[in-house]
Amino acid sequence: MRKCKQLKHAGLVVVTLVLSLSLPGCALLRPMVMPTSPQDSWPTPSELGYSLQAQQVLGLTYQGQTHKMSVALEVSAQKMTLVAISAVGVPIAIINWDGEHLDKQSPTGMDLNAIPFELIMDTIFYAYWPQPSLADMLKQQQWTMTATAQQRSLYNHQQQSQIDIRFNQYQRPNGSIAITDYRTGLDIALTTIQWITTK
Repeated sequence: MRKCKQLKHAGLVVVTLVLSLSLPGCALLRPMVMPTSPQDSWPTPSELGYSLQAQQVLGLTYQGQTHKMSVALEVSAQKMTLVAISAVGVPIAIINWDGEHLDKQSPTGMDLNAIPFELIMDTIFYAYWPQPSLADMLKQQQWTMTATAQQRSLYNHQQQSQIDIRFNQYQRPNGSIAITDYRTGLDIALTTIQWITTK
């Protein structure tokens, strides 16, 4: 568990999921057998190493069905927040991570298990955070990572593929990130609309 003193320079990450389909449509994810998230070894927001403002379209494909969402990602000074917003602009879930504690709330009383928030946050960390900051997360899973500018691949202790992350000029408009989670059969696609970073 991260110490509180490590949070002094924690960054703020806001991921806003604007659901393009009605909320019941996301219920197709409920039958998915969810792996255990290495939550207690997640990196701190500050370990991202830079500030970021990005807008993307996120697609979730499971058992042949795809659901798309608009995604706004902001990194600044304090914490990581994942906010899901309905198609009519109403926040339906607010997920906060300060580097030590996870807090999940639904202003509308939505079943927070309808969307795999922890799994989405796992993949955000694996895709964006620097490899050294993922050491504890990988150790808890007993995983290893190989990384290039175009791809990150995660393997278990038996060298079986667990997650593949493929980058295609994702910091440019129309660039993309494609994520395959072999444990669940879930495919995640991120297409960039805007990507702005500052130190």
